Amino acid sequence: DAIVGAAKQMHTVVESLCTGCELCVKPCPVECIEMRPITENLENWKWKYPVIEIKPVKRAA
Repeated sequence: DAIVGAAKQMHTVVESLCTGCELCVKPCPVECIEMRPITENLENWKWKYPVIEIKPVKRAA
C-alpha cells in the first residue's frame, strides 16, 4: 500500500504509509531503497497489541 507506480515504471514509496516491513527492499531492481530506523515519539508511536473496543452500558435510572 505504501508503494505506488505503474508496471515497468519508476515506483515511489510513500513514507507516511511505510510500516517498515522491508518487502520493497529485495525486489527493487536498482537497490535504491535504504531502510533507516526512526526514533519513537508521540507522533509515530503505535500500540503493538490488539485493541478491544469497550462500549459504555446505559443503566436505567
